[in-house]
Amino acid sequence: ARVIRTYLSCLNYDELKVLIPFRINIPANKLPLFEYGKFLEIINLSDINRSVKSWLSKEGYKIETSAWYRVIEPRDHLMNSVKTAIWQMLMRKCRRIINIDLKLELEEGDIPDIYSRRAIYYLKSFTFNVLSVEFKEQVYKNSIELLRRLPSLSTGLKRILWNSSLYPDLLVNLIQTQNGLESFNISQMSFRGFHNLKTLGLSYCAGLEPRHCEIINGASFRLNNIILRHNSWYFKVDLAIFAKAGHDLRTITIYDNFSSEIIREVHKHCPNITKMIIYVENAIACPRLSELAKKLPKSLQHLKYHGNLASIDVFSKFFECCMVPLNTISIYPISLNYVFSQYISVIFEFAIRVKSLKRLFLSRRAIPKQWQPQELEIKKGLENQGVDLRMLFSIYDD
Repeated sequence: ARVIRTYLSCLNYDELKVLIPFRINIPANKLPLFEYGKFLEIINLSDINRSVKSWLSKEGYKIETSAWYRVIEPRDHLMNSVKTAIWQMLMRKCRRIINIDLKLELEEGDIPDIYSRRAIYYLKSFTFNVLSVEFKEQVYKNSIELLRRLPSLSTGLKRILWNSSLYPDLLVNLIQTQNGLESFNISQMSFRGFHNLKTLGLSYCAGLEPRHCEIINGASFRLNNIILRHNSWYFKVDLAIFAKAGHDLRTITIYDNFSSEIIREVHKHCPNITKMIIYVENAIACPRLSELAKKLPKSLQHLKYHGNLASIDVFSKFFECCMVPLNTISIYPISLNYVFSQYISVIFEFAIRVKSLKRLFLSRRAIPKQWQPQELEIKKGLENQGVDLRMLFSIYDD
């Protein structure tokens, strides 16, 4: 209540006019020593409502109450007039609001229809929390309008917490406009409308916990393509995603931070994978490549290796352990620090052993401008095995 009295003393003439029709008397306080509203950094809808209720009660105003809860009805005109005046003042004075927390429930009501880019341009954290069982858009139309406008009002969000199954399109629009988002947490998100979703790609993400995977597990879609890249969460989140895909999964893209647990989970739940793409950006994955080779699904047909070529010993060990009759191998190195003949020789020996290899895609950068005699001999040997050598001009050509 004391905070509200202070804020009311900061209202200008236009803001005071909002209170006139409801005969709300402003306490005759002295002018504040400084502009309190100007330094506000956090706006919490629940805190504002609670403070306004307290002030109106202490001032002796008769306010509607809910018959069931016996609490002040926030949709009351007195409540809304005071909230509107204070919100208008804050949007006028504030220069650096960094945190907005919207909890939408019937006991809280809506925000006023007032928005200011200057006030929330530096916003860093935004929470959207729907707690009302019977959510009615007409009751919260101003809050929804803020969601629509937020991508153009602020582009520097670091944290988003989205506790709602509503408005996924507005959530996507908000995320796409943020340049430095570091933390994204969702709950209650419904995937019921994504019946046709087939590909799920998550890169450099954080915030998901194993309990959140219940949302994905209960979805109706069937994933046939999963891409997981350097996500900062507990490995059991990845395990739950692979378990959800199960027998439907056909293509998998994994990066060099894959774990032994992921290898076992994919082997256990995803027996129908036909294409696997392995990205190796550093040597961290090398010790696990042989383990991966031993647990490749028997259905695998196309293996694509992209990134830094491991040492020839690791590369050779991988194909020694691989017992799957592949028909296509793609090699797309990102560096040239290797002896070409050694690696193509490993592929040649693999082709002789499995007798199933039909296509070998090699990056244009990997193929020497002039083949050496030993390399030409290996190339001829591959052709005699029925292997068609093709050049990759980009990582998508195969």
